[in-house]
Amino acid sequence: MNGAAVIAAIQKSRGGQIYYVTDGEQRPLKTFFTEILRAEGIEPGNPYLPRGLALLIAYIVELLWKLLGLNQRPPIAPVMVYSNERWYIYKL
Repeated sequence: MNGAAVIAAIQKSRGGQIYYVTDGEQRPLKTFFTEILRAEGIEPGNPYLPRGLALLIAYIVELLWKLLGLNQRPPIAPVMVYSNERWYIYKL
């Protein structure tokens, strides 16, 4: 574990936030969350929704939230679909 990352998260962060400290190995977001679920004893399975369909649903839901004037965040948004297909590495 990266001790410097833990210290930086403690010293430079706001309370109530979540920080994931890894060994720096790149992995897709889906793999990252699958490993977290398995560590908690939850088997996520392998659900699959084609990207195009997921985006269509996300755009429709986002539009409905705007049209209905709902203040809370929608359960899915296009940015969530795009985020799920990218690799992320954050260096402190």
